[in-house]
Amino acid sequence: MIDPMSEPVRHDSVHHLQPHAVPAATTPRRPVVGRGAELSELAAALDRATGFAGGLVFIEGEAGIGKTFLLEETLARAKERGFRCFAGSAEELECHRPFGAIAESLGIGRRGRGPGVAFPGEEELRIQLSRMLAGDIEETRMLAADITEHPERERPGGEVPGTPGTKTGDGPQPAQEESPRTTILPGGAESEFRIVDALVDFVEQLSAAGPVMVALEDLQWSDPSTVLALNRLGREISRLPVALIATLRPVPRSADLQALLDGLTSRGAIRLVLNRLDEAAVAELVEDIVGMPPGPALLAQLARAGGNPFFASELVAALQRQGAIAELEGRAEVESVPLPPSLTSAIMQRLSFLSEEALETLQVASILGSSFSVADLAAATGRRVPALTPILTASVRAGILGEDGSNLAFRHDLIRDALYREMPAALRGWWHLAVARVLTDSGRTADELAEHIVRGAPPGDLLAVEWLRTAARQAETRSPTVAAELLQRFLERAPATDPHRDTALADLAMYQLRSGHLADAESICREALSRDHDVTVDGRLRQYLIEATIGQGRIEEGLREVERAVAEESLTKPERARLWAWSSTCRAITWDLPGAVETAYRALEASEDLGDEVGAGVALGNLAVVRHLRGEFPEALRLARQSLQRISLGTTAPTQPIQPVLNLAATLMDLDCLEAAQGTLLHWRMFRRERGAAWSHPTDQFISAVGFFWSGEWDDAIDALGLGLDLAETTGIRRGTLVGHSLRSLIAVHRGDLTMAEREATAAEAEAAAYGPQWRPDWMMWARALLLETEGRAHEALTVLARAWSLCSKAGVAAEYPVIGPDLVRMAMAVDRFTLAEEVTLAVETLAASAGVASVKGAALRCRAQFAADVRVALQAVAACRLSPRRRELARACEDAAAALLTADTTMDARPLAEEALEIYRNMGAAGDAIRAETRLSGLWEPGMAPERRERPMRAATPGASSTATRAAAAGLASTARSRPGRWESLTPQERRVAWLVAEGISNPEIARRLGISARTVQTHVSHALVKLGVTSRVELALRAAGAERPGGPGAAAG
Repeated sequence: MIDPMSEPVRHDSVHHLQPHAVPAATTPRRPVVGRGAELSELAAALDRATGFAGGLVFIEGEAGIGKTFLLEETLARAKERGFRCFAGSAEELECHRPFGAIAESLGIGRRGRGPGVAFPGEEELRIQLSRMLAGDIEETRMLAADITEHPERERPGGEVPGTPGTKTGDGPQPAQEESPRTTILPGGAESEFRIVDALVDFVEQLSAAGPVMVALEDLQWSDPSTVLALNRLGREISRLPVALIATLRPVPRSADLQALLDGLTSRGAIRLVLNRLDEAAVAELVEDIVGMPPGPALLAQLARAGGNPFFASELVAALQRQGAIAELEGRAEVESVPLPPSLTSAIMQRLSFLSEEALETLQVASILGSSFSVADLAAATGRRVPALTPILTASVRAGILGEDGSNLAFRHDLIRDALYREMPAALRGWWHLAVARVLTDSGRTADELAEHIVRGAPPGDLLAVEWLRTAARQAETRSPTVAAELLQRFLERAPATDPHRDTALADLAMYQLRSGHLADAESICREALSRDHDVTVDGRLRQYLIEATIGQGRIEEGLREVERAVAEESLTKPERARLWAWSSTCRAITWDLPGAVETAYRALEASEDLGDEVGAGVALGNLAVVRHLRGEFPEALRLARQSLQRISLGTTAPTQPIQPVLNLAATLMDLDCLEAAQGTLLHWRMFRRERGAAWSHPTDQFISAVGFFWSGEWDDAIDALGLGLDLAETTGIRRGTLVGHSLRSLIAVHRGDLTMAEREATAAEAEAAAYGPQWRPDWMMWARALLLETEGRAHEALTVLARAWSLCSKAGVAAEYPVIGPDLVRMAMAVDRFTLAEEVTLAVETLAASAGVASVKGAALRCRAQFAADVRVALQAVAACRLSPRRRELARACEDAAAALLTADTTMDARPLAEEALEIYRNMGAAGDAIRAETRLSGLWEPGMAPERRERPMRAATPGASSTATRAAAAGLASTARSRPGRWESLTPQERRVAWLVAEGISNPEIARRLGISARTVQTHVSHALVKLGVTSRVELALRAAGAERPGGPGAAAG
């Protein structure tokens, strides 16, 4: 949209006579006063973008305060600096159009502005996005025609000038009301996230050749999907040469938009709040308009503008039109004349020079919105374009309208609003329906028609009510959030006796679930279930209530809801079977293993009787979880694979439940098959993406992070944890967040960042307190215990970790024994709790005897070595850990063995083990562990004992230091792997995956999407691989990767 802060008068319009009147002029100009600090801040945002540190800036303020002036000035400066600039705006009447505002701002819609010249491939991407955003509109057109051509709708007040041939009561015969033909399509939320991914990709592509500025006006009118896209873009933009600047008014403001502003501001986005101009700035503004300083009387009159530059400009224009401003002793003064009582009156006075026909035409244009096409206006008014040309040309010259891409737009929303409000409400309603008919005939989508239907349909209009329900079902495939808003409008207008009301409530609960508003979904279900309702939707309401409760992390409460639901006679057999499966899932998460087995078999039996392969697969998956928790890893693996096979027979990839895949990956990790586990997750993501489901599940990221933790790829673990926690906030799915915070705390302890460790441990404990039992609660206690131990509080640390052990032992969760057992034995021995140390050692040894897993055997030997202080067993532990891919465990085993050998005065044998431990710690960035090991093993490097073999020690992070600073400190030690360049084996598993994808010619952003990590992390892996292999380019890296053998199994590469 072009600059709305236009002035009605030029300097040369002032006659320097006394006391002659100062005549008005019509050429507009922009004010340039009172906003120097804000312009400097916006210029700084452009500076940051050129340095690949992009960001968001929100310009807030009331209408007419100068937001668009700042935006246009920044666009001009950006163009001068070589930015490619894109601009668009949200529309009040398109607030139900999914991704409408963000699409316009990126030049994908009809109104947006772009740089004019597209780079190679850009237009193809824009076309692809347009197709993704387009939906099937044929049914909407048919139903909208039924509404807008309803014969009983009379035109208020007879014929409106400018629309010949339209009489009161005229119109086609009524169409028979019918039920909606559209069915609810699956995958709506995933489609929405897929579009978000594509939009972020598009922005990345736009910025590949240089800095980009994206301007988005009137964010207060944005649709919910645009808010979602901005949230994601705001988290990615800091690594791109992109400045995104948006304007918005204080009201209206949805809860989602407020959450977006608060969240992005906390992440570094800038909010510029434009206050009203002070008296000095107003005086400077008036001087710019009339060409001389204002006198006290004129300033007193202008005080009514309240410092709003647009209102002040309009008041000056009103005085000029009356010839009331004159030069008096070198100042512009005003005679005593009445001023317009309001801004609307001032604007309408400004428009009084228009003919009645032109005024009515502009009022019709105000119905179309802030921006409109000439073709739509011609269709709405029933006139040909040549007949409109004189009116529109005069309006542009007068500064009322301006060009907006291929459309025309009101130069300011206040002008459009004044024209709109001047029409009686009944007449506005009629025109909204007439416009809906015009837009329907031109092939617009349901979301573009929705607001016109809502504003035009009278209460109780059954056709309009039915149209809203149909439009909601269509919008769900692209944006369940928009679908929820449309369905809420349906419920507001539908009579209380509408037979579809409870079905609509069930649909609304589903849309809220899919759009991440789990609390709203829960509230809807509870309200409906608390009263008499349609029993045919009882099962759906209870299912969604359970999903919402469990998704929010309240597992025990979800289980109680399941138990209440299965007792209801209204449930169908398939619904009951699914509830048994949910019961089993809840019990497995809360470690009620006998109950999980019982309900899993009930679900399995019921599903097999019904021929429900998906239900049977989910039940088998829950049985696999129980076997896994009990430490029966091979049987758990068999059942997990069988579960996925059954599920694959019953559904397609985008709608397949993810939990069985997560079960399989977790089991593979505990079998030390870390590559296969990550490959399974990667294969699953790619498989779903190819079939239309591109977004990740938070728990998927948390499990992937656990795998990276065990393999020592801690930067990747941090990356996955960040993405998982971000997704949890976006989707409202909190399952796994406790482990996410716990794992962040564990890594921070090992890296020596105790401030971060404390913050994340506290966050995990807060999750447990707020939501009750969660997945792997012992990890939260493990993190707290290690933190206490680091702080020297040994007895407290032991108490916490012993409580975690007791929790696992009572529940029969043997799978966690090798995780916390070695640390618990060490802590127990440190305070002479020998009985506890022996109990733990025997339990881990018992598991190791049957598990057949190298890491479990290594954990058992580590426990025994610490308990018995046996050097021979310590060396056996090292040998066992070498057979496992768990790097931290090997490093700790080497450190313990070196310490035991040092105690036995066999220094020469200890030194290689110590160096191996330090190398592993160094590669993981474990500064805290390295300092502990060097202190513990300091006797290996006494003065005169080959000090040149000792590497420079890493420094622990100071309190509050970032993980980046910690990694930088850890980088002070030269990597042994780098000292032997050229070895493919020196690459970590993730570095090898990245290298293979580079060899396939895939870009860093695409590699990031495939692997579920950030593009910055991909670049880090590429850089490390180049150094380790002793090559200098991606081409050389690709050649080395192409000649390296890839492991077999699922997901060996990225899919």
